[in-house]
Amino acid sequence: MEEMRRRHRSGTTLPSTSTVSEKIEMEVDVELRSTNCIMRDLFVSQKNMSRHIYRNSNRSEETDINVIEESTLNIEPRVSLHATERQESFHSAIGWILTMAQIFGLMPVRGVLAPTPDKLQFHCLSIRVVYASLLLVCLVIIEVFSIKDTVQSIKEEGVRVLSNVRDVTVGAVFYGNASVATLLFLKLARRWPHIVTEWSHVEKLPLSYHSPRPSIKLKFSLITALVMITALCEHILSVISNIPEYINPEEAVNSPCPTDKNFAPNTSLFNMEEILKVYSCRSHQFIFRTINYNIYFGSLLLIGSRLATFTWNYTDLFVILISLGLREEFIHFNKRIKEAKNKILTQLEWQELRESYNFLSALVKTVDSAICGIMLLSFTNNLIFICLQITQTLDTRNTFDKVYFFGSFIFLVGRTILVMKFAAQVNDESRACLSDIFNCSSRNCCIEMERLQIQITTDEIALTGMRIFSIKRQLMLVVAGCLCTYELILVQFYVEMKGNLKND
Repeated sequence: MEEMRRRHRSGTTLPSTSTVSEKIEMEVDVELRSTNCIMRDLFVSQKNMSRHIYRNSNRSEETDINVIEESTLNIEPRVSLHATERQESFHSAIGWILTMAQIFGLMPVRGVLAPTPDKLQFHCLSIRVVYASLLLVCLVIIEVFSIKDTVQSIKEEGVRVLSNVRDVTVGAVFYGNASVATLLFLKLARRWPHIVTEWSHVEKLPLSYHSPRPSIKLKFSLITALVMITALCEHILSVISNIPEYINPEEAVNSPCPTDKNFAPNTSLFNMEEILKVYSCRSHQFIFRTINYNIYFGSLLLIGSRLATFTWNYTDLFVILISLGLREEFIHFNKRIKEAKNKILTQLEWQELRESYNFLSALVKTVDSAICGIMLLSFTNNLIFICLQITQTLDTRNTFDKVYFFGSFIFLVGRTILVMKFAAQVNDESRACLSDIFNCSSRNCCIEMERLQIQITTDEIALTGMRIFSIKRQLMLVVAGCLCTYELILVQFYVEMKGNLKND
């Protein structure tokens, strides 16, 4: 009040309430404008920085931002995969092998040679799928004739068919395997983009930044060359053994065509039509026992037999490559655990390791659910053919046939061992790091480390055959025992039947 009286005497007046509020609003408005200017400048600078990073980097923008953020927080930066390491991804390593398979109607997926799995696509009406379906129809037609001959032979000969069990059943088994395998690969092609995308996510886990990626592309190429070149040699011997008229005419006493006893090829001239007839009739006698030969059906058999032979070998090769890829992922994880054995890791680092192992476990289960049918087919087919091949070696007529059948038998056994060995190593490597975790310093003990131990101990990670059996190292002894038992039974029946036929 005194201040008001004093101002009144001096002739000054207090500012009104409206004047004060206007001044406050002006000051607030100025502050807001300055704040907006600052925020706009920060946004523009960040945007320009991100554009600069995107334009000047061939790597991902996300990685460069991680490097900037982690360097600000004094954390060890996580560097992305270099271009050479990207080439070691599973997608790039298996791409050319899938392209080779598509020539024979397997895995009709688009984008297998693309640099990233984002381009992988499966369309039901694509040219690849239509082509694979036509080849499948070709195999099914041959399989129908094979089954018809097998049933007819069993009806005519009865129990005596055991003396010639290979010739009676080999066609149905061979083309049945090719037909089912083509169908399973067609089914797998629908899920392949999802599988490879999940696999690439596992390869990009933070764990991958601690050490370089394993080089699987060279291993894939070497194993593919080994299996396919050996298979090609075996197939060439098979073709030669079925045209004895052109190799050793003196030993070709019977007519090659069961329905044309008077057919005698002119071996002095290499007539491709006659060679095709000789080969088709001798290698597919189970078909030409009931129908007459013609060049169109002979050409169909030539195409079908090449498809079936490639599919037969590629099924095992595919299982080997998938198993090798999964094994390398676990080996890469085990290296990080081995490095941690002599270090003190934080709980956050142990959590990162546990989550990485969890992703690997999920990847194996996803892959197994997709290829378990192919795995069962591979094991079943190999066991059957090993048994049939041994019985055939007991009934060889000349030296070349003995060399071929024994060589083919060794090839079958070696390929089967490779399949079981690589598939079993997935289970072995998934538990190999457990001893290193137990040997870690007690100062590493934390809840995340204990959770990782429990998961490795209790979680069974293995490839399976339709979840009927798990492929572990012990399975190799079981399979060897079964093979010995079945072979003894087959040989015993074979010898007895041959003796009875001679007495009759």
